[in-house]
Order: sequence, then structure tokens, then C-alpha cells
Amino acid sequence: QQQQQQQGEEAVREQRIQQQEIQHQQEQLSQVQQQRLERLQRMREREEKHKQFLKEHEGHDKMHMEMFLLLVGTLVVAQIVLTVWRKYHFNSYQLVTLIGMYLFPIYFAVTNEFIFLIISWIVFTICTAYVTYIATRKQISIKTPGIVYGYFFFVIKATSILAAVGYVVAILDILVGPYLPQPANVTLMTLGFGGVIYGLYYGVLSRDFADICTKRMTTSIGYYAAEGFPKKNLSSGTCAVCGEKPTSDAKKVTLDCGHTFHEFCIRGWCIVGKKQICPYCKEKVDLARKFPSPWTRTDVMYTELLGILRYFVVWYPLIINIVKGEYWVFGLK
Repeated sequence: QQQQQQQGEEAVREQRIQQQEIQHQQEQLSQVQQQRLERLQRMREREEKHKQFLKEHEGHDKMHMEMFLLLVGTLVVAQIVLTVWRKYHFNSYQLVTLIGMYLFPIYFAVTNEFIFLIISWIVFTICTAYVTYIATRKQISIKTPGIVYGYFFFVIKATSILAAVGYVVAILDILVGPYLPQPANVTLMTLGFGGVIYGLYYGVLSRDFADICTKRMTTSIGYYAAEGFPKKNLSSGTCAVCGEKPTSDAKKVTLDCGHTFHEFCIRGWCIVGKKQICPYCKEKVDLARKFPSPWTRTDVMYTELLGILRYFVVWYPLIINIVKGEYWVFGLK
């Protein structure tokens, strides 16, 4: 009886095991079928979305080509207009560009609450306003050219270093950032791009203000005229930038035209004031030969870079908004 009872229990267990296996196989089969159904459903949904997309965008290839041609045409026309404007009416071009460079970023900073940009803009405005004030007086002091050129040379040098350091930090973040914890990674990238943006922005502003101050100072002294002849005759050995004769122990530079200048004055005139001519006779100055120092060449290249960036900071966003307006007028989406 015990053996029969044990055999019966084993048979029941085996039957339960078989039932569990059958149930498990059925569940697996149902899961596979459910997954297949879900995949088929997703495929149908994608097909429906693709058909709807094709229906909505039917004929848009032609419209996209029209948008592309409109964009290219606007960029070409805008570049021609800006080039002609700058060539024949440089003063108004420079004034409008400077106003745009000066106001657009601070408006963006106020609306987005960029405190550091607001503070740095206020400090830069106060310092530059003072230097511009003393440079634009009718009667300027002998020390004024040195103060003006020294200030702008320092700002341009500092902004170039700031932009270079920011660029190096940004590249360093790209290389080692993935291996750093998240806060450090974000902070490093923010510092890098912030340095580049601040350096280039204040570099462009400084270059424009330096150009204005340079013209006003030399015109006030009387040995320079934007058009025509200067008001004064330049005596031998007199520096046409500051109006003083260099002392025997002062560093002097004599240009190919024979006019002599303080080295600091002509360096400020050519590099800071972005003038590549003699202030008095307007003969072209070979900067690479007169200032062979690598640091000076770097300053010249940096000031040229700032001139290119002005287009992308002020005019390029304006042109893109004009293109968007054209798209809206012609109903292009």
C-alpha cells in the first residue's frame, strides 16, 4: 500500500510538472505572438506616418530649392550692399555697426539675466567712455595719445589672450571632458566658450572705438586729414601722431616716406587704430617689415580676425531675419 501510495504521488507530481511545462510553453508562445503583433502594429504606424508625411510635403522639393536660392541670393546681395556701403560711406557703416555691436548683446544679456556680461559691459563702458572723451576733445594733452593707445592696446591684448585661453579650455574639455564628473565637465565647457565669446566681443568693440579715437586725435593735432591735405605742415623730426618731437633716448621709427614717429605712437596708429598708412602723407606702411616681432604680427592678425567677426555678430543675424521675413511673405515653410 505504501509503494502504491508513493507511485501515485510521483505520478501526480509528474503530471503537474508536465502541465507546468505546457503552460510555460504556451506563455512563451503567446509572448512571441504578442511581440510579433506589436512589431507589425509599429510597422503599420510608421508606414501611415510616412504616407502622411509624403502627402503633406508633396511638391516641397521645389519649394526647398526656392528657399535655398532665396537664401543664397539674399546673402550675395547683402554682401554687395555692405561692401559698397563700407567703401563709399565708411563712417556711417562703422557707426551703425558699432551701435549694433554695442546694444544687441547687452539687450540679450538683460533679457536672459546674464549678470557677468552686464557687469563686464558696464565696466568696459565706463573705462572706454573716459578714454573716448579725452581723445575727442578739440584741444588734447600731450599725454593723451599715449593713454589712448595704451588703453586700447592693453584691452586688445587682454581680449586676445582671453579668447585663446578659452579656446584651449574648450578643446581640453572635448578631449578629457567625457572622463570628468558631470559638474566639472559642464563648468569647463562653459568657461571655455565664455572666454572665447567675451574675448572676441570686447575685442571687436575696442577696435572700433580705437579707430574713432585715432581719427579724432590725429585730426585735432592737425597732421592728419581723412580727405585732402592736413591743416599743419609737418616739420622734420616731428611725430605726426602726437605732435611732439621724439627725444634722443626715445625709440623711433622712420617710415619709407621719411617721416619719423615715436615707436609707441606709430605702433598704436597702425595696430590699434588699424591704419596701414603714414598719418601725414598716407603712404602705405609694410607692417610685417616695420614690426617683425611675432607678438606684433599676432596682434595684427587678431585685429584682422575681429574685422571678420563683426560681420557674423551684427550683420549675419540681421540677414537671416530678413530671409525669414521673405519666407513668410512668399508663404514658404
